[in-house]
Amino acid sequence: MTKPVSPVSDEQREKKTALAALAKRKEENKNKKPVDNSSLRAGSSMYFQCDVCKGEIVLPEDYQPPRPRLCTPCERMERRGWLPKEGI
Repeated sequence: MTKPVSPVSDEQREKKTALAALAKRKEENKNKKPVDNSSLRAGSSMYFQCDVCKGEIVLPEDYQPPRPRLCTPCERMERRGWLPKEGI
């Protein structure tokens, strides 16, 4: 017996899951205040906010500029062309 063909491809299912996770990250981070790096002690990690979901991006103090625009999950979505235009 053959398996019925799903009308939704794996990529479409993956995209739907990624967009749902993005919506959840945005909701969780909407009231989060950015960390003031100037108030941290020397040698502390540097904190930035993702431009899309406002999630925290943590880098070592000696990172090389420019600062990252996107967190890892949002960067993956951008590479695949899945970020909504209003999200950027």
